[in-house]
Amino acid sequence: MKRRRRLIALTAVLALNVSVWLAAPALSLPRTLATYYLGPKMIRAEIWLKGNGGGKHDFRIDVGRIRSASLATQTITLKERDGTVQPIQISPTARIKVSGGLSTFAALRPGMYALTIRDGNGAAEQVFATRSAAKLLLPRALQTSYLGPKMIRSEIYLKTNNVLHDFLIDAGRIQSVNAETQTITLKEKDGTMQPILVSPTARIKVNGNSSSFAALRRGLHATTIRDGDGPAEQVLATK
Repeated sequence: MKRRRRLIALTAVLALNVSVWLAAPALSLPRTLATYYLGPKMIRAEIWLKGNGGGKHDFRIDVGRIRSASLATQTITLKERDGTVQPIQISPTARIKVSGGLSTFAALRPGMYALTIRDGNGAAEQVFATRSAAKLLLPRALQTSYLGPKMIRSEIYLKTNNVLHDFLIDAGRIQSVNAETQTITLKEKDGTMQPILVSPTARIKVNGNSSSFAALRRGLHATTIRDGDGPAEQVLATK
């Protein structure tokens, strides 16, 4: 039943956005889906991006309510929407915005809602904080950047209708297709070979048109979305 609720939630979101899936061809995901996954329902995310110099970034985004803030250690502790308590070290050079205005670490207070961004195990270099959870949003430019053409893969935790989702998004070039097992293998931008099981009921689009698993071919670029350990329920492929 829990798995069924997850699939219904995912299908509903995708159905709303099918007409705009390729509205921005340069994006791994259209802006509407980027806004959904990195919007107000997000608990935390880990997004791997390919850097301009060929390196790799592992951006970690955490969202929650500030339980404590230590000026001495430049650390805040967030309680996230799934109950996780996460200490976050803040860089002395971090860009901090409180209620939309540039601020400092000293302005961060217990009870505020905060979103932090860090690269790997480093200190957070960006902090957004508000007194209202509803007003705490990752700027749209960052949403489309993180889930844009430089994305390698993402893992995004959401909570919607009191159900937790663990969405895995993979992007790469199709290296092989196995019709018997309904599996494709992607070569991602960091060289990782990722096998993806595709659901028999998956929504598949090739070059913007509704299609089927049979249309997936070696050499196509593809983005897949799956919830947890389940098969991909969405596949977007282009030449």
